[in-house]
Amino acid sequence: MTDDRHKFSDRLIQCEAPTPVLYGKYRKEITMMLEKELSPLGRVAWIFWAVFGLAQAILFGYIAVISYGDLPLYGTVGFGAGVVFGLAFGSLAGWTAWTGRINLRTQGPAMAKLVGGLAILMAILALAFPTDSDVRIRMIVSLLPFLVIAAVIILTSHTEQAELRTKEKLLEIEYRIAELGEHLQQRDST
Repeated sequence: MTDDRHKFSDRLIQCEAPTPVLYGKYRKEITMMLEKELSPLGRVAWIFWAVFGLAQAILFGYIAVISYGDLPLYGTVGFGAGVVFGLAFGSLAGWTAWTGRINLRTQGPAMAKLVGGLAILMAILALAFPTDSDVRIRMIVSLLPFLVIAAVIILTSHTEQAELRTKEKLLEIEYRIAELGEHLQQRDST
């Protein structure tokens, strides 16, 4: 029922087209809210994370290659997942540092999903493949802090996204009210 009300309210709001001036101000305000410029220190921090991610990819790739055959298959797959994660995380952090801006709607959740995905993949590997129960237990206990950290990162990301959506809707309502105020002023003046 709540979805029906939201759909109805969205359709009702969209029935009246906003004036181009107010819509332009609204879009500019949304862009300023969602895209943040990085300070020089912020750029350095993102450069650090880019180098960290790429160094992780190199290290895990090296370990996967030199230990191939000595490790069980799930160990090699785990190192391969670390390579993919390092490349993706390093590329995303490098792109953020290069552009000097962070898009709060896309880049934050992408990084949270990368961290969560890696932690969950490692937990699946630890649960599914080791045949020795002692090894399985040690792997799970070792992964628990990472799973908790990943859960916190994902929940924080979801909370930030909900906050952004709320701010965006409030801004939309604010501009709609301003537009209605302009219409009322024009009507009263005529």
